[in-house]
Amino acid sequence: MTRLDELPPERWRKIKLVVCDVDGVLTDGGIGITSDGADFKIFNAKDGAGFDLWHRAGGLTAFLTGRGGAAVERRAAELKVDCVVTQAAEKLPRLREIGERLNVPLDEILYVGDDFPDAPCLRAAGIGVAVADATAPALAAAAAVTTKTGGRGAVREIFDFLLAGRDTN
Repeated sequence: MTRLDELPPERWRKIKLVVCDVDGVLTDGGIGITSDGADFKIFNAKDGAGFDLWHRAGGLTAFLTGRGGAAVERRAAELKVDCVVTQAAEKLPRLREIGERLNVPLDEILYVGDDFPDAPCLRAAGIGVAVADATAPALAAAAAVTTKTGGRGAVREIFDFLLAGRDTN
């Protein structure tokens, strides 16, 4: 599998929008449920700092998830995510909608995923990145894979590559 640092710098420089799946990408894939039935998720602070750095550099972000819930909405608000799509049974049409809404073509989108519902988006985006612990369908569809696993700094790793590419202009 191709590492992030093996992708040509010109591919990184073209990216304007980072779209992330949530469960398994921004979290470790675990789904916690409280005694009263509410879901909870644990997010990585380093990933969050990456969102801030990317936004400061003028980049756009989105969440695209098959689930949803209050934790996803709250984290998106904290990170000032530009677009949030939840309950997405089929992700590729929704990815296209996000691009249209934010006026970013698919070839300027980096998509991060970890499982088979992400595979069409991983193939269609300008750069499709699977996290290190992704399933075989996601890994096969991705252009590159992170060294870190979902919920453990994989998204920050991606933002660091994107920002380093901006510094070389």
